[in-house]
Amino acid sequence: MEAFAEHVAKHLPPQFPRDPKTTTHAVFDLLWKELDPGLTAKLIDGLPAPLRSLWPAIAG
Repeated sequence: MEAFAEHVAKHLPPQFPRDPKTTTHAVFDLLWKELDPGLTAKLIDGLPAPLRSLWPAIAG
């Protein structure tokens, strides 16, 4: 989880002072709302367990 958060932080623009985990959670929430539920389930299943926790609870 920490390595992923560091990777996200490294790619956020400097003028975007946001927590990388919060940002990831927001992106996952948007994807959950926009993607097909079956596709989303496959995507979530392919993630390491710590990253699955960043998805909205309804997606799990």
